[in-house]
Amino acid sequence: MTRPATRPVFIGGAGRSGTTLAVDLLGTHPHLSPVYETDFVLVLARMLLRPAGAPELVRQRVWQAMDHWTRSLPHRPHSKRSHETYRHGPHHVLFDRPFALACTEQLLADLDAGTPPRTALRRCLDRLFGRHAELDRKPRWINKTPGYVQHLDLLFELYPDLVFVHCLRDGRAATASAMTRPWGPKTWAQGAEWWVENVLAGLRFAARHPASATTVTYERLLAEPHAQLARLLGAVGEDPATAGAVLHGYQRDGLRFDPARARVWRDGVDPVDAATFEDRAGGVLDRLGYARMTGEAACAESATVKIG
Repeated sequence: MTRPATRPVFIGGAGRSGTTLAVDLLGTHPHLSPVYETDFVLVLARMLLRPAGAPELVRQRVWQAMDHWTRSLPHRPHSKRSHETYRHGPHHVLFDRPFALACTEQLLADLDAGTPPRTALRRCLDRLFGRHAELDRKPRWINKTPGYVQHLDLLFELYPDLVFVHCLRDGRAATASAMTRPWGPKTWAQGAEWWVENVLAGLRFAARHPASATTVTYERLLAEPHAQLARLLGAVGEDPATAGAVLHGYQRDGLRFDPARARVWRDGVDPVDAATFEDRAGGVLDRLGYARMTGEAACAESATVKIG
């Protein structure tokens, strides 16, 4: 029997907010093939949907971008630590470089034939991710890259039928973790601005397109994995009743949900740093229900942040 049409699923959020946990867990479902850390999607979308330069130059840049991104396949670089264990690994891409470059050649041929850029790029991505799902022997793909949250209008233009899963985490925890990564903020003030920018981008998209977005917090996913997984499965068009079997399969591999992990950051944060963060991001912490460490006074800027 043919399964009903399903919507494409994308997952994102501020870095270190549980996006890998979310896609790894959902990807345990027998229908969902997780493909993640595919930042080339945004690179190509910006080039083709917001072109800068002559068409010939844009096409050259598209080829160069894919040639560069695919060189490391199947071992994409990552910044995960040795203790961060996932069922599918720190990244998961099953299509190989020759297939990806063949899809890029077809994309450029479609553009030269007059196919609208949005249509041509979506066809290319559907081929790539469809191949990934085929190799994974699953009928659907779900795609995660944290940076999607900053470019949701672009992604929505490409996939107006999408479901976006916005992963949220206490900004102080996300910042404390992100500051240990080469790509992360260097100070707590920068971390507050970075986190607020990412969070509000996701919340504003959800306010504009409520039928296309759902949120999950890292803390609740650790504390109540069954309930949160069931809710996410329903949001992406799968049977919530399958959550128990999916969770059992995930934990059978030795992966555990420890709510204490959500509070570890508190032991290593200096109160001065917490105050710096809360002065700049306290209004958003309050909106999301995260208790402050240093009192309730927030700066006027963060207190007047509007969503939507």
